[in-house]
Amino acid sequence: MNSVVSYCHLSIFTDYLSQLSHLLDKIECNQRDDTNILEARLVADMLPLGAQVEIAASFALRASCPIAQVEMLSFAKSERSFASLQSQLQQTIGFLKELMGKNTVQFVGEISDMAGPVKVTMPADEFLQRFALPNFFFHISMVYAIARMRGIPVSKGDFDGIHQYAMGFSFEK
Repeated sequence: MNSVVSYCHLSIFTDYLSQLSHLLDKIECNQRDDTNILEARLVADMLPLGAQVEIAASFALRASCPIAQVEMLSFAKSERSFASLQSQLQQTIGFLKELMGKNTVQFVGEISDMAGPVKVTMPADEFLQRFALPNFFFHISMVYAIARMRGIPVSKGDFDGIHQYAMGFSFEK
């Protein structure tokens, strides 16, 4: 069975990858010199901040390439640094913007991917909505959470680009 998928998800990916790039800049500018924040984790068995950035960019491609019916790409680098992560984000955003110029709707059957050790196969629209987008936002959220945990002054506006609160604002005060 074919599912119809609009390319509107591409602007969601590009907007939030741009926000992630901004967030990464802010983390780099505010990191303490004595730590490697790219290796920071919320808990020991979770992936570090740098891997969370890589995976978020990867999920944008893991959804968009099969929907656009193009070869799967990855712009991940062998080294993990602020520069390499920014390069991965910019290349991913550039590629997704190129896809935006193509057809606006694709008829795609099912998409298969791995969810950890488990193979997931879903119609393309369900794959995008129930698997790719939630995972994409999960990994960006982990970057934000690790940054907050490490004392980086980030706000919800740094996450979504919409919310703007005065420095020190809290709903709990």
